Amino acid sequence: MSISGFVTFAAMDLSTWYEYESLPQYTQVTSRIRQMFFSQKFEGAASGLLESNIIARELGLSEKQEVTNTKIQINIALPGEH
Repeated sequence: MSISGFVTFAAMDLSTWYEYESLPQYTQVTSRIRQMFFSQKFEGAASGLLESNIIARELGLSEKQEVTNTKIQINIALPGEH
C-alpha cells in the first residue's frame, strides 16, 4: 500500500494526511504508517512478489549508474556521393 492508497481507503484528502504529518501529536502514528508501507514494499520486493526495481526506486534504494559514452564519428561515402 502507499500513502495515496491509504488516504483513499481512509476517505481522506492527501492534504489532510500532510497536515496530520506536520502536527506533533500525530508524528508517532504517521511515522508508523510510513514504516509499515516501507516494510511491506521492501519485503514484497525482496521475496519477488513485487517488481523489485520499481519498488527500489520508490523507496529510494536504487543504485545510481553512471554511463559514459565516447563519441565516434563514422563517415560513409555512398555511391554517387563525393
